[in-house]
Amino acid sequence: MDFPQDINVNFDVENGNVSSKLFYTRTPRIVSGGGSYTFNLDPDVEGVHVLFSNDGYNPLSARVEIEQGRSNTFQLVDIFTESGFVQPIFADFDTSGGGKTVTIRNKDTENALFAIVIPSRLWFLSTY
Repeated sequence: MDFPQDINVNFDVENGNVSSKLFYTRTPRIVSGGGSYTFNLDPDVEGVHVLFSNDGYNPLSARVEIEQGRSNTFQLVDIFTESGFVQPIFADFDTSGGGKTVTIRNKDTENALFAIVIPSRLWFLSTY
């Protein structure tokens, strides 16, 4: 994967908020203040959809680290919003390639964050 990468933000008001639909149909993973959550992906997973939120009007600050293959190539993405409850963040990450490990780190040492992680076998097309 080459850098810099293009980032697009789109709001789909007419068809409903995709992130809120995912949030209410999945159980979030709670990452305590200063903690982390690491998981391995199956080889056929090509992408990961993640919804970041928290339970109050506190700022949300997180880091996503994606390790791909034996070369330990990292993608580092810092996530921030003024209020994770009012303004949750929905992000898609390309994880195509061999042996993938994703780590979500909560950079806020006092407040927990919620992360809903949905692996995708067909990048941007479907989830399972």
